[in-house]
Amino acid sequence: MYVCPPPQAHVPDGLLLELHECAYGLKDAPRRLYEAVLALLLSLGYIRCELYHGLFFYYFGGRLIFVIAAHVDDFLDSGMVTEVARFETALRQAFDAGPVTFGTLAFAGLHVVTDADPSSGTLIITVNQDHYLAAIATVSVPAARSSTNAAAVSSAELTQ
Repeated sequence: MYVCPPPQAHVPDGLLLELHECAYGLKDAPRRLYEAVLALLLSLGYIRCELYHGLFFYYFGGRLIFVIAAHVDDFLDSGMVTEVARFETALRQAFDAGPVTFGTLAFAGLHVVTDADPSSGTLIITVNQDHYLAAIATVSVPAARSSTNAAAVSSAELTQ
């Protein structure tokens, strides 16, 4: 298979690359990405949570000033402005990073909305999957079939 190299390859225009191995879908790709992200976060002085290895903390002067959750190639972070900027700069130097979103965003399939209660000034974070639920199509099941819980699911129902 021949492919056009990506811009990051910095090769002259008009050249093609011949692949000797598959470019995507390598079974160890998620692990390699995690190891690269882990190395970056540890180099920044972040501490990995022992209970969930996708969660990292950064303390300065004994105070927690930054938290980041990593899921595959999505990051959800919060903290002091200077530390957020330091993280984003390091991330962009190490990886081809996409856009940064504030307030309302999608993270790992979840819809996250950040707002403030005007009466108390309290920060409110709402997380839902309403967009996913709205996309689920209804499956028609005959009345005779739905009258018992013991009936097996048909191949057609399973496909739907």
